[in-house]
Amino acid sequence: MNIARKTATRGSAGVANVAATNLAEELRTVPWLAQLALEGKVFIAGHGLEEAATDGIITTLDDTTPTFVLMAPLTGTIVIPIWAELRLMTEGGAAPDIYLTYVGVPRVTTTAGTTLDKLQLGGEATSSAALALKTVSAVPTFTSAQNVLLARRADILNDFQSVEAVTTLAQQQTMDRDTYALEFNFIEKFGGAFQLYKGTSIMSHTKTATTVSAYGCTFVWAEIPASIYDHIT
Repeated sequence: MNIARKTATRGSAGVANVAATNLAEELRTVPWLAQLALEGKVFIAGHGLEEAATDGIITTLDDTTPTFVLMAPLTGTIVIPIWAELRLMTEGGAAPDIYLTYVGVPRVTTTAGTTLDKLQLGGEATSSAALALKTVSAVPTFTSAQNVLLARRADILNDFQSVEAVTTLAQQQTMDRDTYALEFNFIEKFGGAFQLYKGTSIMSHTKTATTVSAYGCTFVWAEIPASIYDHIT
């Protein structure tokens, strides 16, 4: 039986390995993401409780200047997005737009930005290789054919918070619904098949017609070594 636990290597064919069974002699398994968390390979990054929000682009949607980025390193690590939430903190006095895209070409070598605070979710202490960035100042340009829109909050009513939410269309934030957030569950939608590798990324772009709007974000992801998973057949 080839079962490996708490190790980066798999059991060799024909070599016995330790496995746990219940009283009915059924194999006890751990969900894969939970196992990765036990191994210290699941991370979260984003704004803290009292941290200032991040300003978005003022007027123009610009692919070279995303507001937030989750990106795989160029080598060594596969990044599996689990969950993302992008929050509108202040509207900037105009209609704010926010986009979440998958960029399928490597942009890591010349990407410049400020690192989001990272924390590890469970397990042994390990370091994260993924780039989780805010206030991104430079990303090499990419074409429409090299990215896919995953979700957006666009064409939002003007003065979304200060005017529309008060007068035209009442907006409410409840315990289970945040009108001012864009949430995306990668595991629920893709079952873990969505992966970032060799510099590919998830990017969040924003624009506001006049003055700057400010945003917050949270990314949750897992990391696995490319040397183990890259050529599994």
